[in-house]
Amino acid sequence: MPLSFLGAGIGIVWPHLNTFILQLTDVGERDLAASALSTAQMYAVAFGTALAGLVGNLTGINDTSNLAHIANSAIWLFCLFGFAAALAVVASRKLVADLKAKHHESAGS
Repeated sequence: MPLSFLGAGIGIVWPHLNTFILQLTDVGERDLAASALSTAQMYAVAFGTALAGLVGNLTGINDTSNLAHIANSAIWLFCLFGFAAALAVVASRKLVADLKAKHHESAGS
């Protein structure tokens, strides 16, 4: 069930993110930006998977005889990726604020 929600969330967000990024690129570079989006997504999936495996192994997820180690690993994974999501929200808010300021400057000129 959680993976279904994860997949639905990615499916809902990804088209909007792609559109947002393509709107920020120059007209002459949109083809290049569009091809870079799928490459960036594949790198992100590979990096996230490797990081989850690393953190899981370091925090004891492979010790199936001790449920406390598995629970500890789950907490570490949740905190790590929760922190990454919070960082992304902060960065995106700054990006949108900078873009709005730039838009207002160009509209006022």
